[in-house]
Amino acid sequence: KKNIEKLRDAMKNIFFLLVLLSLAGTAFAGLPNIIVDTVIPQPVEPGKDLTIGITLFNKLDSETGPFSGVLEVRYPVILKSLSDDLAQINLCTGCTKKNTYFLSIDPAAISGTYPIYFREFSKNVEQKQEIDIKIQGKPNIIFSTNASDLANITPNSQFSVILYLANIGSGQARQIKIQPDSPLFAVLGGSVKSVDSLNPNRTSQLSFNFVSASSLEATSYAIPFKISYLDEQGNSLNTSQSLG
Repeated sequence: KKNIEKLRDAMKNIFFLLVLLSLAGTAFAGLPNIIVDTVIPQPVEPGKDLTIGITLFNKLDSETGPFSGVLEVRYPVILKSLSDDLAQINLCTGCTKKNTYFLSIDPAAISGTYPIYFREFSKNVEQKQEIDIKIQGKPNIIFSTNASDLANITPNSQFSVILYLANIGSGQARQIKIQPDSPLFAVLGGSVKSVDSLNPNRTSQLSFNFVSASSLEATSYAIPFKISYLDEQGNSLNTSQSLG
């Protein structure tokens, strides 16, 4: 008889343990699926806005219980506003909750893929969903030189100029070509100089050897330069700058 009572007590303990494990399992499985519906536009340019649409779907056999959801952003992504606050929500079985986030990209951001995260959590558990933000910047090529390179130029003489080519834009420039365009200043060794690629905030040096025309007079001159290059999407960009 004592053995039977012990067996009954043991069975009760096992039953309560199974109940507790079941409740714990329900608590730890009480978060809905995170579905990223939209990331518009993709890619996005620096200084522009984008929106992200999120759907939370409870496919569990019970309600989720109270939980919170938050979009965690980092530089260069900036959160401006959201359609609904998900600080405290509860989803029934089969229910969904949609939310829209309005963001912007820092104007100084450079091209690349930047991960941000949507995180949902309760007292016992949390989970994250990564969202990749693709930023497509635009290159901007300019040049500078030392003023001393342009001093004391006389008619019918040779002089060298070093150009410091800089990409002050937010995207990579490719197949850069730069060419002076002045009948008064001929270039020795070919007038077209090229650079394969130049990343944002990078510089490259180019050297030009000029021969000035014999008809030069004592006055100020500007040597115009044609600059052409491709952006990261293969679009052709053209600009000009003068060397005084």
